[in-house]
Amino acid sequence: MTQQRQRFSWATLLAGIIIGAIGMYVLGAVVERIRYGDSPVRMTKAQRAEAQLKADLLRSQSYMRSIVQGLIMYASNNNQTFPPISDWQTALVNGSYIDPDVLSSPVRDGGEYTLIAMPAELDAEKLVLYEDPNNHASGVNVVFADAHVEQLAHDEFQRLLAEQFSNATP
Repeated sequence: MTQQRQRFSWATLLAGIIIGAIGMYVLGAVVERIRYGDSPVRMTKAQRAEAQLKADLLRSQSYMRSIVQGLIMYASNNNQTFPPISDWQTALVNGSYIDPDVLSSPVRDGGEYTLIAMPAELDAEKLVLYEDPNNHASGVNVVFADAHVEQLAHDEFQRLLAEQFSNATP
């Protein structure tokens, strides 16, 4: 079975950015209503806490997708060259590709995301960015090279990360 590289289209990327922005706006409004008890639905404290966890999970995934889309847009505007991996946050923020707020996870203490490779350097199924594995009991948020976001079980994340680094060329 041969593996094919998946290609993205700029129209799909733009549509994803627009949908992501709308989703973040709506999600933010819903989170604020839940957080301050202004929900039209009566919830117990436990239900509210569970809803907050789910909202933070989705917001974090949206932030991560925005970061990778910002990297792709940066490369598009810079002769298909990505920013240096050591200074990618500054390059994206200074170039107005992302808002600085998306660099920190909305979960827990707001730790930063870890970038391990640039999207164009990898096949679509390889990891590009991940969130602190301690942020969610249910798994680890990751972004793949084709800019899709998933939450992987902790053991699956560790396996993929180890596999990716073991296959890396020095």
